[in-house]
Amino acid sequence: MNTENKLTLFLDSIGRTLMGEIIETTEQTIRVKNPIVIDVVHEPSSGKVTLQMLPLFFREFLQNATDPLVWAFTRSRLTICENGTVNNNLAAQYTQIFSGQPPQAVNQDTIRLFED
Repeated sequence: MNTENKLTLFLDSIGRTLMGEIIETTEQTIRVKNPIVIDVVHEPSSGKVTLQMLPLFFREFLQNATDPLVWAFTRSRLTICENGTVNNNLAAQYTQIFSGQPPQAVNQDTIRLFED
């Protein structure tokens, strides 16, 4: 499934970077299917940073853990990225989170954020 063109990046009112599939917008709300929080974490022992992607809410706590979750966000409290297309690696990780399968090791190149 090619999801990279459907995924949208946005910031919520407390500054979290979120990503998900916008399924409907109204004047007051934006409905997002399966939003995740994207977080960059510094590892003090190695000095490296890693990317963490966590569901906004863990579906395992729901009666039916297989249904997608749709969240209605207040539009005035979000900042939407209008022109960013998510790369294939990030889209594949997003898809894996909601596939219902155990996570598998992803063999991918390291992305350099800053040149030495």
